[in-house]
Amino acid sequence: MWGDQGRTSGFTDPFPGAAPAPPAGFRRPDAGARGPAAAPGARATRYEYGEDWSKVVNPAGASSYQVFIDALGRTSRVDTFNPAAFDGFTSMRYTYDAHGQLVKATN
Repeated sequence: MWGDQGRTSGFTDPFPGAAPAPPAGFRRPDAGARGPAAAPGARATRYEYGEDWSKVVNPAGASSYQVFIDALGRTSRVDTFNPAAFDGFTSMRYTYDAHGQLVKATN
């Protein structure tokens, strides 16, 4: 049983100075727990993932982008979606030397 000061009472604490047990009724949220449902029309950022890319889809009015990585986990290209661009996006490509140091960034 835990006493008023967060220490055990009735037996010797085997780990003196360790953090006390959480208060009664305290627990971590379930893995499937969700926050309150978003209101219709609410602004929210969405994330998508592939084997060698990640995409951040922002609400209207903010630029969305997609990041590609190479086999070593380095960023190889970043596409920023822009409706005013010729192809609908602008790209930034990254080149590395044999030591893994960034040597060139082109758009």
